[in-house]
Amino acid sequence: MRRLSSLLLVALCLPAAAQDCPYVPGKSLCGLPLDAGRTRFEALLGEPDGELRMGPERTGLLFGNRFLLVMRKDRVEEVHSWSRTNLDFFDQVRNGREDNPLRLTLGDFNPWSRSRQQVGLALQGLQPVAADEFSELRLFGEAQFFIEYGSVSGDPRELGEWSRFQVERIRLRLVP
Repeated sequence: MRRLSSLLLVALCLPAAAQDCPYVPGKSLCGLPLDAGRTRFEALLGEPDGELRMGPERTGLLFGNRFLLVMRKDRVEEVHSWSRTNLDFFDQVRNGREDNPLRLTLGDFNPWSRSRQQVGLALQGLQPVAADEFSELRLFGEAQFFIEYGSVSGDPRELGEWSRFQVERIRLRLVP
């Protein structure tokens, strides 16, 4: 019985069960301090599904097919999260966990599956620094939060009401 309860405790704490990686401006990412190193993120999220060398001091850690931590000198510099697996070269990555639901959120606010209008209302205290039909850049202190929207119908050329666009990609750049 003791062994069974230990196994259940371990199963409940598995990283694969994590669905969100919340960013709390100036404080934490995925519940870890912003200065946490790679080993702490791997202890929380599990072993990465892939690793990308991005220069002499940068490494990308791919978790599933929709979440990438970019580390510089053992600290998170950027986080990339996207809604579809057929974006850019990641379509070619076949070793990632398809069912890994890990995604970047803003604290308790989950921008995924929300319209551009809903995201704008939730972030109204932070005016966009730059914006166009398909994207916007907002600042959280020194951190840059870039959101790319896509058409609900899937046609990237479709223009219209903002309510017809949803979050497709998010990039968080942490500036030391």
